[in-house]
Amino acid sequence: MYQNKKHFSEWSNLYRPLCSVAVLCTSLLVVPDVAFATGIQTTSIITQQQQIVVKGKVVDASGETIIGATILQVGSQSNGAITDIDGNFTIKVPAGTTLEISYIGYITQRVKAQPNLNVTLTEDTKTLDEVIVVGYGTVKKRDLTGAVSSVKSDIVKLTPSANPMEALQGRVAGLDITKSSGQAGTGVSLQLRGNRSITASGKPLFIIDGMPGDYETLNPNDIESIEVLKDASSTAVYGSSGSNGVVIITTKKGEEGKLSVNFNTYLGFNGWSTLPKMNSPQRWLDTRMEARKWAGTIEDDGTVYDEIYQDAVNAGHTIDWVDAMMQTGSTQNYSLSISGGTKKTQAYFSLNYSNEQGQYTNDEYKLYSSTARINQEVTKWFTAGMHMQTSYTTQEKTSSDLSQAMRANPFGTLYKEDGSLNEYPVLEDNRQVNLLLNQNRDVYRNNANKFKIYLQPYIRITPLKGLSLESRLSMNLNYNTTNKFIGYGSYQFYDQAGTGALNASKEETSQYTSASVSNSRGWGYSWENILTYNFKISNDHEFTLTGVTTYSDSQSESSSSNAVGILSNTYYWTNLAAAVGNKTVSSGYSMGKSMGFVGRLNYSFLGKYLFSASVRYDGNSKLAKDVRWSTFPAFSAGWRISDESFMESTSDWLDNLKLRIGYGETGAAGISAYDSWAILSQSIMGLGDEQITQYSFPQKLSNPQLTWERSKNTNIGIDASFLNNRIDLNADYYITNTTGVIWKQNVPATNGTFNASSVFQINKNIAKTQNKGLELTLTTRNIVSRNFNWTSTVTFFKNKEKVTALGEGAADFIENGDYTLHIGDALQSYRAFKIAGVWQYGEEADAAVFGKQPGDLKVEIPNMEKISNGVWEKSFEQEDGTWKTNRYDAENPYSVNADDKQIIGHKSPDWSLGFQNTFTWKNLDLSIYMYLRQGQMFYYEPITWYSSSGGAFPSCFNYWTPENPSNDFPSLNASRNWRDDQYYTSLAYVDGSFFKIKNITLGYTMPKRLCSKIGLTNLRVYGTITNPLVIANSHLLEDYDPEMGGGLDFPLTKQLVFGLNLSF
Repeated sequence: MYQNKKHFSEWSNLYRPLCSVAVLCTSLLVVPDVAFATGIQTTSIITQQQQIVVKGKVVDASGETIIGATILQVGSQSNGAITDIDGNFTIKVPAGTTLEISYIGYITQRVKAQPNLNVTLTEDTKTLDEVIVVGYGTVKKRDLTGAVSSVKSDIVKLTPSANPMEALQGRVAGLDITKSSGQAGTGVSLQLRGNRSITASGKPLFIIDGMPGDYETLNPNDIESIEVLKDASSTAVYGSSGSNGVVIITTKKGEEGKLSVNFNTYLGFNGWSTLPKMNSPQRWLDTRMEARKWAGTIEDDGTVYDEIYQDAVNAGHTIDWVDAMMQTGSTQNYSLSISGGTKKTQAYFSLNYSNEQGQYTNDEYKLYSSTARINQEVTKWFTAGMHMQTSYTTQEKTSSDLSQAMRANPFGTLYKEDGSLNEYPVLEDNRQVNLLLNQNRDVYRNNANKFKIYLQPYIRITPLKGLSLESRLSMNLNYNTTNKFIGYGSYQFYDQAGTGALNASKEETSQYTSASVSNSRGWGYSWENILTYNFKISNDHEFTLTGVTTYSDSQSESSSSNAVGILSNTYYWTNLAAAVGNKTVSSGYSMGKSMGFVGRLNYSFLGKYLFSASVRYDGNSKLAKDVRWSTFPAFSAGWRISDESFMESTSDWLDNLKLRIGYGETGAAGISAYDSWAILSQSIMGLGDEQITQYSFPQKLSNPQLTWERSKNTNIGIDASFLNNRIDLNADYYITNTTGVIWKQNVPATNGTFNASSVFQINKNIAKTQNKGLELTLTTRNIVSRNFNWTSTVTFFKNKEKVTALGEGAADFIENGDYTLHIGDALQSYRAFKIAGVWQYGEEADAAVFGKQPGDLKVEIPNMEKISNGVWEKSFEQEDGTWKTNRYDAENPYSVNADDKQIIGHKSPDWSLGFQNTFTWKNLDLSIYMYLRQGQMFYYEPITWYSSSGGAFPSCFNYWTPENPSNDFPSLNASRNWRDDQYYTSLAYVDGSFFKIKNITLGYTMPKRLCSKIGLTNLRVYGTITNPLVIANSHLLEDYDPEMGGGLDFPLTKQLVFGLNLSF
């Protein structure tokens, strides 16, 4: 018996605020389950049988009382009771009735009703005994020492998509997933725990049923679970392949017993994208008029300007490009699976078809895929099996230039009087081609077809208890074909040829038509042998020894043919030889091999002291012979503190408390297959009438000393569960230091130059990076009862990445495409002028210091401060390290220059948060998922559309006037083009933080008794809406979804889907 009721009561009362922790993260209140107790009433059931009053008590195995256990009369939907603070209950039922006693975290029991009843519930350890798939094996959740997140199939299926990774967005702390394009068939971008390399891909390794596979075409309905291995102690066993983390996908398999058939389908609509609303045709004219007025080129509002455009507005001859180009798309999916087996043979087979049509005509993606698994027990010690994954995709790609369409003059007519398209539809503009021309598939086509097949046979030998040897082979083959045709009458044709093409012959304009065919083929295999031995000593010491050998060989080849001058649109790309213009042919080949040897020890003492150590010796053919092999060690340890004797007093509220710590090293070879090889390029040079073969080195020279980028990761984690598993918490803190990061350096000109204006470059292991982060996952089961349940899950991820070294002699700021590398800042940082608003009236003297006036953009200058009205000083660091100060005023104005640029932000978010709420009431289920992403920045091109001359720009742009002293955009003034300022594009870097309700799903599951009457085992119907609400932090992003990261041509859509799940 529990001896201290007061103490127990205190912990019982603590339950409410503990549950609230998860929900308060997003300003929602968790309702304690006690408040729901009124939903189960102790009522009398009127029957002709004799009624008895049952009084009893519910305790756990240690004799502690269980508060809130549910007692229900079997066969009744309403007669029940709940135990009080002392574990007692009273219920009136007919004699001979069976009672069902249940409580979360304990095994449900059924007992015969009797006047005095004492029930002892046994803890259900399946949560802690849940098997988690890790590298080259499995481990119970209770014995896990690494940072691993697990997502089950029910979560994956909540997002109706052909790509299963979309369902993981925000649900795995540390895994950053974004979808920036709404083009049909577009996938997602993934990054685990920040960017570590400048040149290497940050994409995690995907393992499907033990071997590398293709997740993009895998049917989500075939997935059993997804495990994400995040720290190096978990991923080091994969060597260089696992340097960016590992995502392990386990697919469903056949089970012994009755044949099971599952059919899943959904049908939905894509569209309703939020796009910036452009100035209406009338406002287009009004802003042009206003700009002229402020410039002093017109005297009053009555002055007639752009009369031809005004007449077009009055006649209704205007164009809404967005409305004309975009439509409501559709999505549909059909999936059928059959599984079953006997004690010795189990099989699973599925077929899947998916079709997605985008918001543009001829934007379509079709997927045909199949999965098959068979396992056969040949003898008690020998098992064999096969896993096959195949897919075929076909994608029609339209040419979209939505940003150009939105900026185009809105005056004119898209169609001629005969109903045909007007090639140049804009008034007084013979440059703007009709963007609808390519909707005709006879003039433009661009399609891609891909076929992939993975075959994975295996054998498993278990000669002794605890000893197993598994050998598995993964073979893959893929074919890709891309065909493109630009014919007479296409958008590209008229855009290049100009209006002269309207009356010209085909021969005269043939140079503006073209076609191309590109083919690629890849094949390879991986062979792994895994020896595992598990044994115990004195039942207190458990050991698992694992040895692995891995070998992989991959090859690819490609070819392409291009031709200019296709004289007939009926040829498309099928007769390139008939082209009258230039023809080019190219081909390529690449090969790579790798090999690894792995050893691992897992040790458990009394189930509470856990230890794991591994080492991998890895080699990669990308690297030169002398540096291609390296060793990657890792270890981790765990302590189940809750199992200690000194924690017994917490057993009534603390179910599990485990401390984890791990360290590991991983490597990446972030180079192409031949970067470490000396390569000569061959070309032909004309010398008079003679052609001479010449050879030259490429601009990027080879470096035989290139070696591994090496990441050293330390991870500290805590796993805890409270109040009979009503609250689960997982927390991880990590530090990853990466050395030997590959980056290019210029070769001194004294060693020769590539050409007259460019020097040679060489890749070297010279840079260093660091990532620090915190991951939290909190799950609360807020209300648990027979008819109503409410579960919440919060995931939080914060990461700080920075460059810590760029090599000796490197410049302070190094341009890297759209980003800038700078020590102390993120790898994908933006360097630009920091806009500080707009100069206002009252600041004329200060504006004059920079040659500006009210209404012009204001820039914040580093190390410059205001001394007095109209007087500023700037400090400069000199070569000897001392500082010098210069003073500026209207007579000696300061000239803004490129040195005044600053690091103003970065692409990756500072932190992100996902919040899932799942409600079930009887046979109804409701799921609401929200996602928050903060601290990211991107370049938003529509801001640069603003013109001080007025015209085409988003109507929400708040520009400066004397009556409207805005700090967003400079004044409308036709005589002062703000684009002349070298820093005008810097305004386009905006805060990309956002909050969105990602999806809402409402479903209904038919009761089992009704399903059985029609021969079904399960029937569920549901509806899902995706992206119903998006809120951007920046007011400059009005009517824009920031998840697109600044892109615009293929906007993200809202989606409404209706689905059906059938099992029989």
